[in-house]
Amino acid sequence: MNDTYVEQISELKESEYLPLVIMALEEDHYKNDITSLSIFDQNHQSSANIISKMDGIICGLEIIRSVFRYVDSNLEIATKFKDGNRISKENIILQIKGNTNSLLSAERVALNFIGMLSGIATKVDTIVKQLNPFQIQLLDTRKTIPGFRLLEKYAVAKGGGVNHRLHLEDLILIKDNHISAAGSIQQAIKKCKNRYPDKKCEVEVENINDLKMALTENPDIVLLDNMNPPSIKACTSLIHEYNKNHNKRILIEASGGYNAENVCTLQYTGIDFVSMGHITHSISNFDFSMEILPN
Repeated sequence: MNDTYVEQISELKESEYLPLVIMALEEDHYKNDITSLSIFDQNHQSSANIISKMDGIICGLEIIRSVFRYVDSNLEIATKFKDGNRISKENIILQIKGNTNSLLSAERVALNFIGMLSGIATKVDTIVKQLNPFQIQLLDTRKTIPGFRLLEKYAVAKGGGVNHRLHLEDLILIKDNHISAAGSIQQAIKKCKNRYPDKKCEVEVENINDLKMALTENPDIVLLDNMNPPSIKACTSLIHEYNKNHNKRILIEASGGYNAENVCTLQYTGIDFVSMGHITHSISNFDFSMEILPN
């Protein structure tokens, strides 16, 4: 557990991603690659390298092992890298030997997985480096591809980011719609704390008046939503004063349109975290290629 009170995703079990691997292969009709089946007989053998075409952070190696092994358990697979390692353009990140049809049938699905996850890890690494001098940590969100949340959050962790809620049950997070329906911030916090006293409670505020009301109910984390830096500084000053006077440590998260281009504006604001949905929902694919070696 870390300061967000949410368990971090440090590794994946094959049982957690194998259904996605199977789904992707079945979607591709991997057993009926009519091009490869026309050219190569069932005994044709090849060696192939998966090569990085960019610099960045690798993520998804065990998943693509599962892709190749599900297609053909006799394939020989070797790598010197681990998820989270920094790689360079032209690095050979995986070597595979075996049936040529199997290699070609698994190729695209394998590259799709590792390209997506390495793209997330690399983007996160870039932003984390920008935030480190400010002592601010990068949080992910639940803005993920349906069904792929666990993998995407794993990639965030391998890039150096911090996982926020994986599920709705992990942490109380009171947002604007909860507050509107409940009638007030105070009522929303009271009801949540009464129902789930053992769960940590985070509440979203949009201005300093909302914050003052939230502080009367002693939340564990405050989310400053869509505020400009001066407003954030005013809120963090109030929270720090509250913490000092009440011997507390209410954590502070900011959100709302932050990215690699504008994250520098958060310097000296006093927040603990910034959350960014785009690190999972709008990511650029990391470019890899699989190259069959000449026989």
